[in-house]
Amino acid sequence: MGYAYIDKAGILHVVADKETANEYAAGKVVETNLPFAGGYPMHGTKDVTMYSEDLAYLGGNARSGRKVVPKEDIPEILALYKACK
Repeated sequence: MGYAYIDKAGILHVVADKETANEYAAGKVVETNLPFAGGYPMHGTKDVTMYSEDLAYLGGNARSGRKVVPKEDIPEILALYKACK
C-alpha cells in the first residue's frame, strides 16, 4: 500500500509513509495499490515522473526519461494524478 500526492511543484509522488505524504502534499493524499519506488509510481519496471495531466516521462525526468502521453500510455497513473488534485 502506498500514499500518492502531488507536491507544490505539481509532481506526483507515491510513498509508503502516510505522514510523509501529508507533510508534502499540496492537495489530497490518496491510498494506492499501484507499484512505486523511490517516491515515484512505476509503470512496468520504469519509474514515472508526472508533471501534469498532459506531461509525464517514463524512466526518468525531462532530462533523462522518455516523454509519454499519459492518456494513452499510463492511464492508471493519470487517474491517480487526477484523484490527488
